[in-house]
Parts: sequence; C-alpha cells; structure tokens
Amino acid sequence: MADYNVTYDAGSMSIMLDSEQVERALGDLKGKTPAALKVAVNRTARQARAMMLDDVKERYDLNAAGRRLIQDLKMRKAATNRSLEARLGITKNDPGAFRADLGYFRTSPSKPYMGAAVRNAPEYFQARVLKGSPMRNLSGDGQMSKGFLVKFKSGHVGMVQRNPDKPGPAYTASGKVRWSPNHLLETMSSPSGSAMHRTIWNEDWPDVAEMLRANAERRVAELILKYRK
Repeated sequence: MADYNVTYDAGSMSIMLDSEQVERALGDLKGKTPAALKVAVNRTARQARAMMLDDVKERYDLNAAGRRLIQDLKMRKAATNRSLEARLGITKNDPGAFRADLGYFRTSPSKPYMGAAVRNAPEYFQARVLKGSPMRNLSGDGQMSKGFLVKFKSGHVGMVQRNPDKPGPAYTASGKVRWSPNHLLETMSSPSGSAMHRTIWNEDWPDVAEMLRANAERRVAELILKYRK
C-alpha cells in the first residue's frame, strides 16, 4: 500500500489525505489528481456509512423502528473536482437527531397494552439498549411510575412513565375528558441516532482512514493502468 499521509482532526471529526503525495504518485498524470481524489473520497464515504450502520446494529439492540432511525446517517455532501470533501451526517431536523426513547430498542413485551388490555400487561416491562447487557425491569424510580409502552397518534410505539408531579392534558385527542388521576407521560430517554453514530465513529475512524488510503492507492493504479498503455 502506498504510504500516503492521512491525518485526523478530532475537533471536526475529519480525515484528511495529503494530495501532494497523490500528485507525485500520478507523475505526468498529475492533472488528474482532483478527479482521482474525488473518486477515492466518495468511495470511502459510502464504505464508511455502511460500516458504521453495521457496527451500530452490532452494538445496540435496536428493534425495527430503531434500525430505521439510524438510517438517517447519509452522505450529505459528495466530493467534486472543485471541492474534495464528502460529509456524512444526520441533519438537525431528522428524527435521528433527537433523543430517542426505549421504544426504539428491545423491550419485553414488544407491544403496548392499552385500554381494557392493560389488565393483561406484565408486572414490569423490560428493556435494554446494548446487546449483551441484561434486560432490566422498568420498575420506576423516585416519583416516576413503572415504564410501559404506548402507541402515539404518529404511530410510534414509545416507552413512557407517568410523572405524578405534572398534570397531563385535560382532554384526549377526540375531545373526551381524561380520567383522574391524570399524570403527564414522559418518554424514557435513550441514545439518539446521532449519539449512537458518534460513539461508533470514535471507534471506527482509524479503519476509515485506512479505507481512504487504500481507495486513493486503488484510484491512482486505475488511472495509471488506463492512460499509460
């Protein structure tokens, strides 16, 4: 593998490759350096996204909704000959940017018990965020109630607790008066899609740096093979 110099900036979470080394490797084809780097950078971004998604799913015990949530990580900017930068990210308005709730992770049972079905609910719902960790009873703490699943108007099934210190809405979505006592439901928070990907990036960036080095070498070899016949 060519010994291209790759550096990492932890503050901006950016990986950079020395373009002058690529230019020297191309020799009389050095005018194609931007095109070569564009291909290498975009290949690396696509590979990095796929790797990070796999690693998030390997670390976190996500259900189907959680696996959809992490897909918000996308290539937000592709490299061009004029701008040799690709960017992966989750935008501030994507669902994955917001703090998630335990409803995106493994729970037992996995369905809500609402209305008359509440009488069939188990004593405690259980949940876990990380694979390999034990399921824990959501038995509540302090003034907060036990955790339980509810289905929201949006269709999302979320894990919530009742907060007896805060009153909930006085009326239902259909306009009916809510039963008393009426407590505010608060979601039981868990890592957002952004937070999960950030954790994985801190582990994966050295591998991504090697991908960039390898992709630059590969593209240089492809160009030399194509034009030096």
